[in-house]
This record gives sequence, C-alpha cells and structure tokens, in this order.
Amino acid sequence: MAQQVIIANAVTRGFAGTNLLPFLTEGWLKEKTSGSVYGAGNSWTFSAAELAQGLAGGGFGQSGQGGYTNDLDGVTKAVKKNLAANGGAMIASLVLVPIAFNVGMKLLRKPIILPANRMLKAAGIREVKV
Repeated sequence: MAQQVIIANAVTRGFAGTNLLPFLTEGWLKEKTSGSVYGAGNSWTFSAAELAQGLAGGGFGQSGQGGYTNDLDGVTKAVKKNLAANGGAMIASLVLVPIAFNVGMKLLRKPIILPANRMLKAAGIREVKV
C-alpha cells in the first residue's frame, strides 16, 4: 500500500501541482491552503474538489490572469506548467519506486533465522525451538 501512496503522490504532484492529501481533501474536508505550501489554493495547483466543481458547471478555481479564455483552458495550462516543473520527478518516481520496493521485498523475504541455525549447527547444537 505504501508503494501505491508514494506513486499516487508523485502523480498528483506532476499533474495537479499538489501532494495527494491536499488534492483529495482540500475544498471538501478542509479549507484550501496557500499554494506556497503545496496546497491547492492558487491557480497553478488544484484539488479534486475544484475539478468536480468545474465539471458540475462552476468554476475550476482558476484566477483568469493567465491569458486564457475559460477555466478549463486554465486547468490545461496549469497541468502543462506542473508537468514542466514536476514531470521529471514524477517519471523517476514511477520507475524507481517499484524497483526499490521489489529489491526491498526480496531482501526482506530471505529468512534471517537460516544463517543463525547454521552457526548453531556448526557449534554442535542441533535444534533450537522458540
């Protein structure tokens, strides 16, 4: 589950310009924070609540100062800007996180007790039960 949360966080940073938790909660469960703290409170970052509001006919929360003709155009420009700023880190996370988790799982899968049992056997102790 941790792997999926890390990947989802990277994707929301890449597209929405904010971390996963603010993307999911701001506008519904809590107030929007300022964009300077990776919240969804400026025109270059947005939350799921703002997307739902925009698709329902309200505004997407864009300021209109970016030279675009409608709010959906503003969301498109925000996604482009976020991908330019965070796309490399997002792609790296999408590739490297699964590799790191696979390596970690292989290392943790190896039994730790087996080398200890071999040492005890060499010392003349046949079996230890816990």
